Amino acid sequence: MQNGVKNQQPAQRIQIYPSTTTGVSPFWIVKYERDAKKYWDQFYRRYQDKFFKDRNYLDKEWDQYFSRSGRKVILEVGCGVGNDVFPLNVTYPEIFVYACDFSQRAINLVKAHKYFDETRVSAFVCDLATDDLSEHISLASVNVVTMIFVLSVVSPEKMPLVLQNIKKILKPNGHVLFRDYVVGDL
Repeated sequence: MQNGVKNQQPAQRIQIYPSTTTGVSPFWIVKYERDAKKYWDQFYRRYQDKFFKDRNYLDKEWDQYFSRSGRKVILEVGCGVGNDVFPLNVTYPEIFVYACDFSQRAINLVKAHKYFDETRVSAFVCDLATDDLSEHISLASVNVVTMIFVLSVVSPEKMPLVLQNIKKILKPNGHVLFRDYVVGDL
């Protein structure tokens, strides 16, 4: 104690995650980014439509966004083989779904699905960080965009580009619904 003032210890800082800089080397970052389409195509060649289960819970989580009056237009980003698209189409027969994915092989599997109907689903290949969605979808025409486990596979530097691309086709009062590997993601 000096001059009537207690010496205060600095607050102890708790480190939750290790502070290492031994992440992925720049070589591998560039390689994974450059060859991402090839890797996703290999994934879908190997697993076809057997890896992910249909997401039949979306109506329970997000019914209010799909069931309001009138025809809804949905964009499913990162649609894979249609594990969201087809359960939504069965549950909500009045919706139209645009389905896009990074992988041509995944889109081919969507189009080969037994419930695929061109009057209810438009499936196309798209890299949301580089391709313009408005080449496939009219500006400000989509009511709801769903992104299920998509943002976690987008590099953080490209996330703003992806969201700006989505914003162009989303109606002014539209909604972006996402689920990913984080707490509170719904």
